[in-house]
Amino acid sequence: MKLDQVFKVLEQEIELVGDSYNDKIHLVTADEINVELVGFLRDKYKINGASHSDLLKYRNKNIMKKALVESNIRVPLFLNFDYHKYKIQKEAYFNELISYCGLPFIIKPALGSASFDTYKIDSLESFKNISLADIFDIESYEYLVEEYIDGTIFCCDTISMNNKMIDAFVSEYSCPPLDIARKRSVGCAIPLDKQSKKSKK
Repeated sequence: MKLDQVFKVLEQEIELVGDSYNDKIHLVTADEINVELVGFLRDKYKINGASHSDLLKYRNKNIMKKALVESNIRVPLFLNFDYHKYKIQKEAYFNELISYCGLPFIIKPALGSASFDTYKIDSLESFKNISLADIFDIESYEYLVEEYIDGTIFCCDTISMNNKMIDAFVSEYSCPPLDIARKRSVGCAIPLDKQSKKSKK
């Protein structure tokens, strides 16, 4: 659906609901890619809920990690990827990155999801061969370099309303999402029993 079609549908709903529509209409998305769009629509039509700027902390990995660090929550070492350094002096930049976050390390888009356009770098050769140039408008597309941490990956989903968390669900990935994105294996997120030790952690 195109954006102008989304506007039209929402405007029709607003007209049907009438007065105080901003308290009666709730915009939600199950797709991470559309989180910013939902915030934009709430701002545009003055619908209650998290705004576009509020939601950036949940979408932009750079803003997200900085907010977590400010709250004394531990995150992997990270820094912004410098495309100009990569373009001009790959080997020197590679050595600079491994001196900061070790090897292997991860390169991923700040606004990415599901590990697409994400690269695990384990050698100078793999660093030289990443296909960042294939991405539209690479010079204005924000990428992060991140310390690689091996281990089991969990996903935590929450349902909130009126700034209160109603419920939370923890799932365990059957394999790393990067393997799924690279089509090395078929995987899924397996919901955990709320009373299990893994879920409570």
